[in-house]
Amino acid sequence: MRKEDGTTEITLLLKARNLNALFTNLLRFLLVQAERLELSHLAALDPKSSVSTNSTTPA
Repeated sequence: MRKEDGTTEITLLLKARNLNALFTNLLRFLLVQAERLELSHLAALDPKSSVSTNSTTPA
């Protein structure tokens, strides 16, 4: 049912904008989470350089 003053079209446009904003925010959140996971893999130290001198035993 369409009103003569255009309120139906305005309502649909507002709903579309809200859905677009929701979808955009969801994508941003997922991308940030994926980026954090990748950064944690890049920050890992190799085993030799991360060994503490106090934890080694004499040969």
